[in-house]
Amino acid sequence: WVVGDKLFASRPTNEQLAAQQVEMLTPIKLKKGQKRLDAADQYLASYISSIRQPIESFFNWLIEKTQIQTANKRDRPAVRSHKALWLHCYGRLAAALICLVFNS
Repeated sequence: WVVGDKLFASRPTNEQLAAQQVEMLTPIKLKKGQKRLDAADQYLASYISSIRQPIESFFNWLIEKTQIQTANKRDRPAVRSHKALWLHCYGRLAAALICLVFNS
């Protein structure tokens, strides 16, 4: 199983994953003209959100502590290659790990 958000709730994505014996769990989207979800769909959406919430919280913490998304901003050197991008990401992840270990 893979848990995703509503963005991934598309037929082509689900078909590709099914070919690899993987099932995508996403919250149920409202159909056009539909006002509310039924109780079972609301329960499923809540359950999936409860699984995703700690992951989203971790990513928000990571972005806040390391500014990992600023690889090519004005005040930082430009990342012009895949190698430089990987170096940037690994460096930022190492910084996050150091923050986590020494600030707890």
